[in-house]
Amino acid sequence: MQISAAFGLGLGGILVGSGLALGGFALAEKQQALLEAREIAVSQERDLLVSALKDVWLTGPRLRLEELAALPLIPEYLSIAETRPNSADARELEDYLRTVLDAAGRETGLQRIALLSADGSEVLAAENTAAAPTDAKTVEVEAVVYDFNDPQSPAGRLTGALPDGSLTILPPDGPTGTNLTASTAGSPAWAGPEANAFGGVADLTRLLAILAGIATALCGLTGAALLRNRQAAR
Repeated sequence: MQISAAFGLGLGGILVGSGLALGGFALAEKQQALLEAREIAVSQERDLLVSALKDVWLTGPRLRLEELAALPLIPEYLSIAETRPNSADARELEDYLRTVLDAAGRETGLQRIALLSADGSEVLAAENTAAAPTDAKTVEVEAVVYDFNDPQSPAGRLTGALPDGSLTILPPDGPTGTNLTASTAGSPAWAGPEANAFGGVADLTRLLAILAGIATALCGLTGAALLRNRQAAR
């Protein structure tokens, strides 16, 4: 069976166009796999960054509580409040320590600071209503208060409630982006690297492969038609 030149040209154009389209789709699948792997890696890095940011965000309030817990008056008040809760010394220390805790709350943004005894009962508390509404979601930080006479023995705890809205973390615009923005209340936002601009590479490759395949097939068919007409005119 003899195949005419026009038929061969048209068939060749269709085969080459199909090959281009299939090759483009195979390339797009590889690109998609690479993008998905990158997305997983970026997501893991993002989680680590968020965790580190939260640790840094909580460091200041936690250190302030540790400084307060190291004050000799704190374990002394716990001892007096347990043995002589209605004494004049207990009332004077309570008023003074409440002032100290109020000031610490304003400095650190802690919504509430509480002094707990060794058995977990609340002995003293200071509220910072300016930090956030009382029903707002909070993150807890704490510091151990050690006995004044026995530094190895815990006498109680200082706990602080920090409004969870104090740290705002905005995710990137796209699923494969790396643009992460974080800010604390009253401070400017910090932005990470620019978002990944290649999220649609695989889709673009598929589109170009289809267009290239169609264009090649049309060129082959058009050439075959012209060649056939030319041969018929002879």
